[in-house]
Amino acid sequence: MYTYWQIFKQAFKIAWENPRIWLFGLFTAILGSAGGLELLMGGYGFGGQGIIVSIAQGLIEGGLFTVAGFHGFVKILFIHPIYLFVAVLLALVFIGISIFVLWFSLVSQSALIGQAVSISRSKPLTWRASFELGLAKFWRVFSLNLVGQVIVWILVGLVGLTVFFDPSRPSLVIATFFLESVIIAVAFILLLILSFIVKFAICGVVLKDWQLSTAIKETFKLFKNNWLLGIEISTVLFLINFIVSAIMLYLLSWLLFFFLKLYAAFYFGLVFIFLVLLAIFLITQIILVIFHWSTWSIIFELLSTKKPVLRSFISRVFSKVSSQ
Repeated sequence: MYTYWQIFKQAFKIAWENPRIWLFGLFTAILGSAGGLELLMGGYGFGGQGIIVSIAQGLIEGGLFTVAGFHGFVKILFIHPIYLFVAVLLALVFIGISIFVLWFSLVSQSALIGQAVSISRSKPLTWRASFELGLAKFWRVFSLNLVGQVIVWILVGLVGLTVFFDPSRPSLVIATFFLESVIIAVAFILLLILSFIVKFAICGVVLKDWQLSTAIKETFKLFKNNWLLGIEISTVLFLINFIVSAIMLYLLSWLLFFFLKLYAAFYFGLVFIFLVLLAIFLITQIILVIFHWSTWSIIFELLSTKKPVLRSFISRVFSKVSSQ
């Protein structure tokens, strides 16, 4: 019977001892790894919400799709067409680069899963084989990520509606607070479940070559039989990611401000120190992402064997207590 510690140890070893897969980890980090939990907890940034969505949101917030924005573009077109040409050209280049990064991120996600399992079996894939694996699974992995992200947006949007709860009477404050807490708790649990289902479906597509319908069907079966374990793993991985990232961000920020005071006039040194601290933070995030997906990949392999090789911590504790 495997334990969480054994799996976490193996996943960390894969992440730490294989720098050749760090590039896949870097691009996979752009997609986010906490299944929407970082969004609910307020740590949701550019990488987590997706590149294309960020571009569209920026254009909308900038007023591009308003009447005033349209008239402004028409005015520029007739007065300074060269400016419009340059702006459109730069926008197309930026969108093209963003689409490429998104595409390579999805390819990297599949490649990382394949590499994690292959390394755990002491049969690492070549970089080319990993890349080809990612290409072969691209559209199915893209579809699963898209569906999962849409559900995340819906859940977080429902949670966001709680800001409109404004009781007019003081007697309703406690009731409103309780209702908000329940909604957030339910959304958190649903996101944990979603994290399990989407990640296992992606692992099934990559490792078992499941089609989308098969992946969803088989993943729901796995969740039905291992729902407590799935919630436990999702929670533990989220907490590890959140705590490590928070500690690293605090320590690196403190070091940066310390050196800013110490070498205020030494600009070259400050730039060098900033780049070093940034590299440390990026490497930490890359290792966390590889650790995250390696853990899910190993657990998927264990559970898909249909043998009792892994049980949830809570069920083991209750079994010991009941046997006494």
